[in-house]
Amino acid sequence: MKLINILKEITVTPGIYSFQELVARINSNPTFKPQLIDAIYEDSNLTVDTGWPDIKQEIIETPIEVDEAKEHILLTASDDGILVSLKPFSPEDAEYFMTGMKSFKFQGAQFYYGLV
Repeated sequence: MKLINILKEITVTPGIYSFQELVARINSNPTFKPQLIDAIYEDSNLTVDTGWPDIKQEIIETPIEVDEAKEHILLTASDDGILVSLKPFSPEDAEYFMTGMKSFKFQGAQFYYGLV
């Protein structure tokens, strides 16, 4: 078998390097927001008893809240949410988090988040 017969075409997702790119990616790519939320769930080690899996769909369906000045977005559902940024949060922002600020790599970018 020739090598050409087993190669498959792949699509490489470009990295996210600015807050504006993050907002644009969420608004233009319907699969990105659920993937980001899944990555946050996985990184946080959330379990069924936390209630987060039950509100995931609501978070996906709710439009993001964008804070241009602080360069973060809020993904919300009812009284819960996830604050997401490409840079560490200020101490004032961090005080609102129930679980503290965490970070992880996802699709070529370093993300910071807190569960609110």
